[in-house]
Amino acid sequence: MTDILPATCYLINYYLGNKFIKQCNKGFRSGYIFSIILIFSVYTQTVGAFGSSPGRDWDSIPIPTNHAAYEYRFWELKDTQIARHTNALFHKIIKPPIDNEFYVQGLSGVIKQVLDEKNQPINSLISVGIGSEKIFKAELENTGVSRWFGYESALKKGEVRVRCQFFDKNNQLVKEVRLYVSGTPKQYETTNAIASILSPDEPGTYKLIFDLIAEGVNEFPKNSDVEYSFITVIVEDNRQFAQEIQIMEPFKSGKSGETVKIPLIVKNTSNFVWKNAGTNPVNLSYHWLDDNGKVIVFDGERTPLPGSLPVRGLIKLNATLKLPDNPGKYTLVLTMVKEYVAWFNDKNAKPLEIPVEIISR
Repeated sequence: MTDILPATCYLINYYLGNKFIKQCNKGFRSGYIFSIILIFSVYTQTVGAFGSSPGRDWDSIPIPTNHAAYEYRFWELKDTQIARHTNALFHKIIKPPIDNEFYVQGLSGVIKQVLDEKNQPINSLISVGIGSEKIFKAELENTGVSRWFGYESALKKGEVRVRCQFFDKNNQLVKEVRLYVSGTPKQYETTNAIASILSPDEPGTYKLIFDLIAEGVNEFPKNSDVEYSFITVIVEDNRQFAQEIQIMEPFKSGKSGETVKIPLIVKNTSNFVWKNAGTNPVNLSYHWLDDNGKVIVFDGERTPLPGSLPVRGLIKLNATLKLPDNPGKYTLVLTMVKEYVAWFNDKNAKPLEIPVEIISR
């Protein structure tokens, strides 16, 4: 938008000079309007170029603008993209005291309450689905002598945030996210933090611990008196295993014992992300059935995903297959498998079945 403002200035200048100014005839100069818009254009391009990081995070922090309930952010004048870029540039020129020893020692605060998106207090136990999205809000108080810098400050290092950590039953950290603090509160002033959080990808019982940190600088002193320091989260297994697998080239026959590759298009029609790493990755595999429908090979070769595949995501794969050793007519059953959890076709997900004739070498 800012790139077309100079040309827009000339057009507005022409219009005002030939229409509005002639009618008013009060000595007003259209050049004033042109100058104002030109200055604004240069200003926005300057802060955009030199203050772009992390000001460019405006559309996702604290809540993505594509979230239906938070589209109002487009019209919120107190926190705009230009304001974020301006703050980022300002703090590049005038460094905040985030590395000062006394500033770090003066950081302190409490999490007074944790709320949901309807501003209702969240109990100490909640239940959610796998990978489900939930809005968390936190009411905070700055109890230290150092001023906080919130997300509008467009800092990365030194920005105060609420750290949210999911720990499993073995007390292992499985997920870490942030709530974004608003404003620049001084001592004894209150503020809030908010973010949209996705629950863990595996079912189970987790402890969600909240604490305050200044990113890249220091953790806040622990306060054992904080009532909402953690929440127990039960992640229920609401996964729907679904898949769409299409073959890109005909595959009707092959030689016994050979290893071949066939091109496929795979679509994630499940309600959860297919992770390609971790303890339970999702891979492409297959079964071989003989002419009577008997399983000859159950645990086929694995073809890994090159990256995690989001819901409704598409990807091209070259599936690795080892053909049966004996000649005959077979059925190739292609399906996804979540390792150590389930084969997708065992969860009523439709596999791709292809009749294949195996011939002698």
